Amino acid sequence: MSRLCMRNIAFMALVLSFGACASSRPKVPTQAPTIIEIDYDILDDAPYKTAKPRNWNKKILLLAPGSRFEKLSRDASFDTMAPFEFQLLEDGWLIAITSYRRNGLLLEDGIVDIQNLIYRIEKVYGPAETLIIEGSSMGATIGVKISEGSYFPKHLQVAVVAISASFDWPARVLPMFVTHQPRHPVLMMSNADEWDGPKNYTRNMVRLPASNMHPVLWRLPRNGHVNTNAQERLAAVEAVLGWLEEGQKPPVIWPEGWNAGVNLGQPVSQAEQIEENIIAITVTEVDRVFGNLTTNMVQADLDLLPTPYGENGYLIKHGIRSVDHFFALGSSYSSVDEGKAVAFFTAEGYLQLAVNMGSAAYLLDCSPGSILRVSARKKVNYRDTVKTQPAPEPKKTPELRKKN
Repeated sequence: MSRLCMRNIAFMALVLSFGACASSRPKVPTQAPTIIEIDYDILDDAPYKTAKPRNWNKKILLLAPGSRFEKLSRDASFDTMAPFEFQLLEDGWLIAITSYRRNGLLLEDGIVDIQNLIYRIEKVYGPAETLIIEGSSMGATIGVKISEGSYFPKHLQVAVVAISASFDWPARVLPMFVTHQPRHPVLMMSNADEWDGPKNYTRNMVRLPASNMHPVLWRLPRNGHVNTNAQERLAAVEAVLGWLEEGQKPPVIWPEGWNAGVNLGQPVSQAEQIEENIIAITVTEVDRVFGNLTTNMVQADLDLLPTPYGENGYLIKHGIRSVDHFFALGSSYSSVDEGKAVAFFTAEGYLQLAVNMGSAAYLLDCSPGSILRVSARKKVNYRDTVKTQPAPEPKKTPELRKKN
């Protein structure tokens, strides 16, 4: 994708804040990007992956993921055929990701793992000119800390895109970690229900001599956690790149933030109605780490499931003989308690199935291409399903005769 095209995407993201316009959906790549080398290895106990295009433009996009609970895999991966990664690779960017040296809560170690990976990239492929760190959740907090210091050689221009930055840390940890004094461009992009974190960070900022380093806040007009689409991510990368190279700082609107949502329009429905109140949908993607399922169900498919039965959730099963599992209809993973299943529509417009602190893929025992049966019914309380014996009638006590 050309530089001019990326600028148009960024401009569109800004314009959409003033109306309900819709951007065209990105085309699904049909051929692999022109990659000359993919490297997957472990560096100081931290798994990593890099993808270098044939004509590297000396720019690095480093993906800093969020925290993983202890039992999960530390696999480091990204899809080179996904629209975001594909278009950056076609534009000449080298893309890298680290999954850190351990799972759980880590901040300082995450910075060290990112430093080590950048040093390795430059040792193997030669010096880079630009480094943009796109962090999500905990990775966004790590990115914000990197923006506050000097962690890389001076020849590297560094900027950060922090998506759903998490500042909800124990009081003994966060004040010792962030200083609220960014020294490099940082763009914070968060969903509507997670807006307080970036807002509070800027509210607590120390007044800086260089006002140009004040963070840019982009607010997405939907709830969720890291619920963004490829166009919004591309617009954010292009915005901080222009800030780095040409001094064109994106607008700062305080305290509301810039509404940077890109409406892709509704994808085409692919669900099949097999019975009244029951539709069949297909699993299109399985998250290799968390076990979240992306399906081809879209919001228009709710018309096939009559109201009010679809208001509070779905009964979903894989296979005729399997049991139905209730997925509450929410807006993010935290819409339900730990261990509960949730269904919500992503920024791309497709239904995602997840289990809070668990795996929907394990729960439904499915993989890409699996067919799921979805029925929308009211949630039934367990107590209503338990058969109980009728309570025995109270025994009648004999009446006492009065003595004359």
